[in-house]
Amino acid sequence: MPWTLRIAAIGAIVQVDGGALTAAQRNLVTAAWRDAVADDMGRVDAVVTPLLGVDDAAMLADLSQRVTLAAIDARRGEVWMLHAAGLALDDGRVVALVGPSGRGKTTAAMTLGRAFGYVSDETVAIDLAGRVWPYRKPLSVIDDPAAPKHQRTPTDAGMRALPDAPLQLAAVVLLDRRSDAPEEPVIEEVDLGDALADLVEQTSYLPSLETPLQLLAGHLARVGGVQRVIYREASSLVDVLPALARGPAVAPAGALAGVPAGALAGTPAGMPAGALVGTHVGAPAGTASLGAVPPDEDAPSLAPDVPGYFRTPTEDAVALVDPDRIAILQVDAEGAGTVRVLAGVAPALWRAARGASVDQLVAAAVDAYGTPGSARDAAVLVGAALAQLVEAGLIEHRLPRWRIESTVPWVDSGDRVVLLPPSGDGLARALDPSGTIIWRELYERGPIAVDALADAVAEVAGVSTDDVMPTLPPFLGELADVGVARLA
Repeated sequence: MPWTLRIAAIGAIVQVDGGALTAAQRNLVTAAWRDAVADDMGRVDAVVTPLLGVDDAAMLADLSQRVTLAAIDARRGEVWMLHAAGLALDDGRVVALVGPSGRGKTTAAMTLGRAFGYVSDETVAIDLAGRVWPYRKPLSVIDDPAAPKHQRTPTDAGMRALPDAPLQLAAVVLLDRRSDAPEEPVIEEVDLGDALADLVEQTSYLPSLETPLQLLAGHLARVGGVQRVIYREASSLVDVLPALARGPAVAPAGALAGVPAGALAGTPAGMPAGALVGTHVGAPAGTASLGAVPPDEDAPSLAPDVPGYFRTPTEDAVALVDPDRIAILQVDAEGAGTVRVLAGVAPALWRAARGASVDQLVAAAVDAYGTPGSARDAAVLVGAALAQLVEAGLIEHRLPRWRIESTVPWVDSGDRVVLLPPSGDGLARALDPSGTIIWRELYERGPIAVDALADAVAEVAGVSTDDVMPTLPPFLGELADVGVARLA
């Protein structure tokens, strides 16, 4: 007999398909999830089926995990999902208490939820405007370490209802529970560069977000940065929670405020030693000034036959200043990401790696941080940091590669390519058959080195590479002269 239950979880509607459950089991599921029943009876974002063939406690514990994973998967790429407990003040401001499993989130949620609105003990989801989407799932409580966790509804556990106000992120706090902590909790400011490893590890599907590092930086800037609370007992957090909520109760105008565009600033005196910190992203994981890494508008002129040091592709990057650092996210072919924080001389080298020689990289580091004592000392420091960057896959030594400018309007009529004037004024340029082949291969394969492009064009045209090479560089030079292609 068909039977379903729709659950509201971090903004997704997850439908439990319990047709194979007994009437008694359906009653248990309904009772456990009654605080999270969805008002929207129309849409369904995901469907889960309870585990059969186990006792009721195991079925309910497993169902909690299935609903959570289905909701997280449904909202990937849409919201920032922190593995955190969420508590709401009466005005709707939400404090996210971040920590891995076993750090005390559920205990803190159960204790604080009796004084503040219970948002979640599992996942806090934040959209672009800073709105928090609740997930009032059953609390997973350990009654017997050898048995599945017991599922208690927030109401049965004495949790308060959500306030009659929009939920808005007001604080991101790292939980640090210590048996030797003072009786009164200690609140610390945490630099974003230092907190990034914890935040990345506790974020679901970070690479799926658009400009994820800038998104996180913007949210954190709006709530006054990251805080850490060192405490002994969760009950001691009740009095300090309101003071942690530093963000506004009402979202600012626009989608996301807080990440200023602009050049990096605040570099320290004296050249620092190179440093590279690596943090892996979990897919289904003093206050710094923040700034988006500026585009390469001043990229140097490159010769196609002169190798140099170039950045490798990145998904996102954000500048952290005072001291000068850059956080970089790279994503592999499988969609897994790695976040690294560049420090020491590495930020200057990464910014300058646009076809630069070693001498040019040394000059960039000296210009940014000053001379460490002698030119030889500078070369040694830069050489060591450059080796780390190359080994980490953030910089590579290669020939320049040709690419089409992303803003170029063009159409492919089937027999030839026509380049359109960017502003709508002027004349369109129709490429001849050989130029059309080159353009198509450059579009499909770029950025690409000239010798590899010659091989690709020769294969399509049915001629030898030797036949292509005499005319290819001049044609690419013409494209560069009119601003539709460039070396990178």
